[in-house]
Order: sequence, then C-alpha cells, then structure tokens
Amino acid sequence: MNSSFVRRLSTAPPEYTMPALVCKTGNLREKIEFQQQGIASLKREIFGTDKKPHSKYIQEFMSEFTDFEALATYEELLEKARRSRIVYVGDYHALDKYQQFQARLLEDLADRPVLLAIEMFYGRNQRALDDWMTGRIDDEQLRRRVRYKLEWGYSWEEYLGVLEVARRNRIPVFCVDCAPRNDLRYIRRRDTAVAAKIADILARHPEQTLVVSFGESHLADRHLPAKVRRHFPDGGLGSELTILQNIDEIYWKLACSGAEDARQVKLSENVYCVLNATPFEKYEAYRRQLEIWKAQDQEDQQLDLTSTVYNLINTIVDFIRIDRYSYCLTRESACLEFFVDAYPEVYSRDEFDVFESLLETSRFTRTQVRDVLNHAMRQGSCYVPRVNAIFVGKFSLVHGAEEAAHFVNFALKRQRYQNYRPEPLEPADEFYLSVLEEALGYFGSKLIDPRRNHLVESPVLGSGGLDRATRRLLGVTSRQLAWMRRFVVAHKKMELDYGRMRKVPGVITDGVSSRGRTFTILTHELGYLLGEQLYRGYLDGALSRREISRLFRVRFEDEGRPLAAYLDLAERAGRLEAVGAAAEAAAR
Repeated sequence: MNSSFVRRLSTAPPEYTMPALVCKTGNLREKIEFQQQGIASLKREIFGTDKKPHSKYIQEFMSEFTDFEALATYEELLEKARRSRIVYVGDYHALDKYQQFQARLLEDLADRPVLLAIEMFYGRNQRALDDWMTGRIDDEQLRRRVRYKLEWGYSWEEYLGVLEVARRNRIPVFCVDCAPRNDLRYIRRRDTAVAAKIADILARHPEQTLVVSFGESHLADRHLPAKVRRHFPDGGLGSELTILQNIDEIYWKLACSGAEDARQVKLSENVYCVLNATPFEKYEAYRRQLEIWKAQDQEDQQLDLTSTVYNLINTIVDFIRIDRYSYCLTRESACLEFFVDAYPEVYSRDEFDVFESLLETSRFTRTQVRDVLNHAMRQGSCYVPRVNAIFVGKFSLVHGAEEAAHFVNFALKRQRYQNYRPEPLEPADEFYLSVLEEALGYFGSKLIDPRRNHLVESPVLGSGGLDRATRRLLGVTSRQLAWMRRFVVAHKKMELDYGRMRKVPGVITDGVSSRGRTFTILTHELGYLLGEQLYRGYLDGALSRREISRLFRVRFEDEGRPLAAYLDLAERAGRLEAVGAAAEAAAR
C-alpha cells in the first residue's frame, strides 16, 4: 500500500459510538443490532482493526446531529431552501446518491436566482471550470485540467451531472475549496479560507441564493457555517439552511421507531436530513472507492507531478513568509483570490496535447508555442504566466523549483493571465526585468538545492566548452557562444565601474538590445549569476529574509528603471569573485 493511499485512508470518517437504542419492539432491536454488527465489521475492513482515528473535528460533527424533531416532506424542505439566503448541502463523496440529490435540488431551485459553490474543485481551478461552462473546452479537457482523478478521485459522472444541471440552467458555479484536503490538521484553516470566499460571493450577489455543496463533516454548525457567519455581524447574513444526508444515528433511530422508510426529517428549525441510502450502502460505497484508489495509485504516482510542484511552491512561500491561506492577491472591496487559489495547472510530457491546446486557445502563436517547448526541453520544465501553467517535460527538482519560484514571483506581483506584461517596455527595461525574474527563479531553486552552482553549470562560462548536441539544443554556434562569454565578462566588470563609466561598451549595448534566442540565453546567464549573488548575500547577512520577500512582490518596472534595481542588488549582494576569473579563463 503506497503513501498516497494511506493518506486517503487516514482521512476517512472514524467510528462513532452511539448510545444504546430503545426500540419499538424486541425483535426490531435485534434486527437493528444485527445490522449494526454488519456495519461494524465493514468499518473494520475499511479502516483496519487497529485504525480507529478519533478526530475531534469529525466527532464534533457526529455529536451534533443525534436526534430529530419530526418527519418532513421534500416539498417542505424545498420551500425552506427557496426562502434561504444560503443552503448548505452535505456530501459523502463516495456514494452517487448524494450527488444525485444535489442535482435534483439544484434543478428544482433553478426557477429563482441561485448560485452554486462546490468543494470538488480548488479555487485555482476556476479558470478551467469557466472555460467548460462557456463551452470553450469539453468534459474530458475539464477533467484533465483540474487533475480530477488525483485531486478528487470520486465518480466523475455523478459530479459532472451536478455541473451539467448548473450549466443547463445558467447557474454560476464557484470553486471554493483549497489544499490540503488530506491532512486533518489543516481542516479548520480550510474552513476559514472557504468561509471568506463564500462570504465574498454572498456580498457580491445579495439577491441570490447560494447553494454550498461540501463534505458533511464541514457542516457542523461550529465549523464552516459559523465561520461564514462571522463575516456578517449583527445577523446580516440572513436565513440559513443545512441539508444533511444519511446520518447514521438518525437512520438507526428512525428504524428503531419503525419509521425506516422516512425520506426526510427535520432535525431543528434550520437543519434537515435526507435519507436515501442505508448505512451499509454508504460504507460499502466507500470500501469500493478505496479499492479503486488502490488499483490506480501506483500509476498516478508515476505520471503526475502536481503534488511535487506544489510542495516546491509551499517551500518557497514558507521561506518568504507568505500565508497562502490568507494572503490576498486582489485589492478590491473584498478579496476575490487567496494565494492558495492561484496555484498553477501542471502538465506532464504525456499531456502536451492538452497544454498545447491551452496555449492555442490563449492566442499563442506557433512560434511562441515552439519557444515554450524548447525552453522545457532545455530546462526540463517551463512556467507560462499568461496561462498560469507549468509544463514538465523531463522533471528535474532544481529546475522544477525554479519554475515554482517563477510562479510565486508572478503571482505575488499579480502578473498572471492578461496582467502579464500588459504594456510594452523599452528594450533595456525588458532585458533587465527578465534578468531580475531569472534571478528570483534561481534563488528559489537554491532554497531547494543549495548545491546548485551556476559558476559550474553555466554553458556560457564553462571552460570545457560544449559538445555539438548541447550547442544544437541551445541553438548557437561556437562563435556566438564566445561572443556571449565576452558579454558576460564585460557586464560583470561594468557593474563594478558603472558610476565612473563615460560610455557603455558596445558588446553590452548589443547584448541588451538582442532578441530571440540570444536574449533568452543572456538574460538567463545574468539572472542566474545575480541569483547566486543574492543567495550568498542572504547567507552572509547582506540581505535579510524580509528583503528577499520584498523582491518577490515588488514590480521593478513601477519603481524606476530595472537596470537601477539590478545594479543596486548586485552591489548589495556582493561581488562574485569567481565570475570574472572563470569567464576570463574560459575566454582564453
């Protein structure tokens, strides 16, 4: 059993010890006890004899909903939903009847203004869902873009059915969940982040009912509902309704009283429970789901690098002290996107067709698509801010970390999608801005692997020369490579004498005004060297952690010329003594 499967297993609902039931007759009690013994056996098979997790969070849910006030009808429940400002609908992800009820309820509410917020997609998946809702991508493309099998893993058809009801009735759908799903230590923080998004949706749509589809344990009153309520002091939220499904203790009490066929019950004034499955049906569905995961897990671990890339992002974000759950990427009247919602889509080599389609629908030219692929071939991976996606060709931890750092940089600067370089820059500004971006990417990779040293790995500074295959991959000749080496040597020397120089050497002005492949190689070289300086400067105390954090957030082009920022950082970080010697030795 691999680690991914164990993580899923560890988050399963724990056993709950119910008080003894007082049934209508002795035989009825005997039958129910027999059924309960069967359920206990099934749970032992699912969770293991010694695996009885007792999460306080889930215990709070189980202990809150233990009795009911009266039987109810679906019409009564529906009318209550129509009059509510927010309707929470509990989901048990492994059983299709839960999603079928959600689809039915949504269809029946569609004759009034209604919105839908869902747990199954992360906030970062909103763009992909919007593309599907508007018909820009098909079902399979949506499933692949949101990493459905890995990130959610439950029946695609049933959840797709809920989305199809929303699309058919033109009901706006919002992705409100955030990672991590597989760690109960963070579940309350998840609730806090989700509650903020729900509150924002409600504030922006004051005349519409919001249906929130979420895992049942989140719907204990002190969990998600209470955290949403905090955003509306003095009762400003309005009426609430919680609809749970198939709560074990409610089922047993109904069965014990002879009302086993009841389909809806009222638990309290604003809480109802729908019963459309037996406890055995529910847990058997979960057991089958575990078997599916066991069969699929090894393949998933080999093919998908999303979790690896996200762990790299988390490491970099933790270093620069950004709380991904509370840091807001929008500065409007309310926060529309937290950092964790902005995480990029990640595509592997086997998914290049999907990635290519994404680029083309985002109006990339064939030349630009080819440039992205060439970059990925050289580096192993490539982050594209205009689509907020990382393409991983041949994965390298170092270069994967570099692309993760690029994402962090562009996200914090709010320069993704249409906000990426919205205005043209002067050639020199574009050159040095690219250098600064490469420096931060390199710095991020050093956080993951401090052994990386561009003075050793540089194709331009390397004294051993390049073989023909490497030169072909770079797309340069030996003569061009020698010229680039002269540029680097001259530039690093200029940095020391810039204030006293009367004229910038021609090799530097030519390099700064270069385009295409030459531009890419030169900005990488200077950027990587500056990144090495920044890292060493940080270790030496010349730059603080707070200052490094600021570099990831500041827009250099808005604070003057990027060249000035580059020169200032190079001076403050300290000279790389080995650069000049290595470059000059290689040039001889």
